[in-house]
Amino acid sequence: MDTLPPPRDVAPERLFRLLLRRPRPLLPLALRLPFAPDVALSVQGLTALEDAEVVDVDPALPAEIGTSTIARRMIAASLLADGVPAFASAEDVGALTASEVAALTGAVFRALHVVSPLLRTADRDAWHDRLVMGAKHRANISTAGAIFASTTTLVTPKQFLHLPAPDRYFGLPLADLTDGHLMAYHAARAVFDK
Repeated sequence: MDTLPPPRDVAPERLFRLLLRRPRPLLPLALRLPFAPDVALSVQGLTALEDAEVVDVDPALPAEIGTSTIARRMIAASLLADGVPAFASAEDVGALTASEVAALTGAVFRALHVVSPLLRTADRDAWHDRLVMGAKHRANISTAGAIFASTTTLVTPKQFLHLPAPDRYFGLPLADLTDGHLMAYHAARAVFDK
């Protein structure tokens, strides 16, 4: 599988900040649904476990059914309407017209590429380099310093070890962090960890 580079149309400093949002990275969509034109839509980043559940389809299914199942699941898992899940399930997404599903699929996947990079699909080196550039930006350097200081201290008989603790910085259990959270955290640490 080809790996995905970071989006070129998002400045590194903005990309870095987007991935630090808590509890989840979030990106508003300009798209509106015809049956709910006043409802603000946004896409939230997914954890690695959520992503794995979304893409876990029966390999015996015909390719087009598997692909449409993943698209509906991805929309249901990541799309928010006025800040709450837009759909209770992938089956609810299936109740939309084909053109509505197509429009949502395109918009959601483009937004997920920004706010939900996944270690399983990302060009890790390119993402790391882009996020380090963003962390070094003058608007983000204080935040990067706070991230660098977010450690757990382990005292041994011979030394004090300062271990990275992204859960402390984000104030969330590790299981609730997205891969994007972790990528931005490690990029910020790399700015000072020399």
